Amino acid sequence: MSGIAASIPTVLWRGELRVQGLLLRKPLITAAQTVVGLGILTIVALRVRDQLASGAPVQYLNVTIVSLALGVLMAANVTLLGERSGTLPWQLQQWAAKLPIGPAQLARLIVVFSIMRSGLLTLTLLGAVAVGALTSVHSVVAVPVILLSALLLPLLPIAVGLQWARRRGTSVSLAFTLVPLAVGVSAMSVPLPMPSGWAGTVVQWTSMPALMLVGRASLVEAIVLLAGWTGVALVLLRPAALELKESSGSHSAGTLLWRLSRIPATRRPGALVFDIAVHKVRAVDLVEILFLGIVSCSVVALEVFGKGTRFGAIALTVALSAAAATATLAGYVQMRTNIRTDDSTESWIRALPVSAPALSRARHAVCTGAALLAVLPVMVLAVVKVGGPFVPGAILLALWTGLSAWALTGWFASYLSARGWLKYLGGYTLFACYGARGLVGAAILTTTRNPLFVAGLFAADILVGLAGQWRGATAASRSWR
Repeated sequence: MSGIAASIPTVLWRGELRVQGLLLRKPLITAAQTVVGLGILTIVALRVRDQLASGAPVQYLNVTIVSLALGVLMAANVTLLGERSGTLPWQLQQWAAKLPIGPAQLARLIVVFSIMRSGLLTLTLLGAVAVGALTSVHSVVAVPVILLSALLLPLLPIAVGLQWARRRGTSVSLAFTLVPLAVGVSAMSVPLPMPSGWAGTVVQWTSMPALMLVGRASLVEAIVLLAGWTGVALVLLRPAALELKESSGSHSAGTLLWRLSRIPATRRPGALVFDIAVHKVRAVDLVEILFLGIVSCSVVALEVFGKGTRFGAIALTVALSAAAATATLAGYVQMRTNIRTDDSTESWIRALPVSAPALSRARHAVCTGAALLAVLPVMVLAVVKVGGPFVPGAILLALWTGLSAWALTGWFASYLSARGWLKYLGGYTLFACYGARGLVGAAILTTTRNPLFVAGLFAADILVGLAGQWRGATAASRSWR
């Protein structure tokens, strides 16, 4: 029994590495990505050390955004990894239903599994920051504060993640790790203006957890905040707080069966395919997608509307292009997760008089529409920043930003369905192409504005999108479960 208990963390952490794409069947790819990951963590540690050693003033807004991004990342990781390992709260509840395990024991089991699932990500992210802080510490008192912060700060994000999973009943999508990661990287790269008044006070207080982790908080502040932080986490992790809903209708085909039973026999096949593609979509799903789009451009919005903005026209266009790409991927992935069905339901659907390619195209179209919904906040930001819809070039910039949803989703769907070397080659190619798209678009839209070049820029996006949409709609049929 002790051998099984000892192997559980290893199995969960292997699953975490596989979900993050860092542990693959190709040893060479795994080794290359491990080297890249270690390089990134080393850069984080060195940057923290240099920032602390330089004595530069604290960029409180940047620190706050990075802290919130890492918190959301850890909370989402609890459910995202649980889905792959079969240890989501409702899955553990079903597993323990026929065993002599009480509610309190089950709650403790859920907490232990969740802490272990997110443990590896937590150790690497917070550990890199803590190492950088410890190498530049000037006070002995700061050492225990840094170590305690690295151990206790993950408890609240884990507790929030469990409450999130308990209410959703399903795992969150990869979009809730993609967007926080992109926003966090942006906030570490772009200096943001410090708000004044009560907003500045709120930002300073919300940056306190990160300041404790790097040893910039006093001992009294650290003790008070860690005590309150841990207390709230323990309250959320109580057995009574983790009581699960009895209904698990979101994991069955009941909703789909009910809807299909009400469809008239004369309903056209195309309408039936569309009904199947959107039967699980709710208003809250659309709100989540819109929220992901807003968050994707939050760093850009804070910079361009702050006093003393450092964005030039080219930098602004590149930043909007990057935000649009992040929002596009987030919207597509989020909708893809929302409309996916379990294996038994999918088998039942295949028995219907429905064309599999038609269903694949309908699902791909729905996900592409979600990507466009996520890009809308970026388009609005582009128009507002330029000065309104009547300013020359405002609508042009917004339309080019929105074309990201058309040009990217098809190739992204093709990438998701690829296997082996093609998948990783496609991923890096996609990243390089959209990096180049932002630079070329910024150069054309902000410097030359030659109508011929602008038309060529839009034509390239449309043609690339046409080819990608055809490939994505056909390739998606191999990836839907």
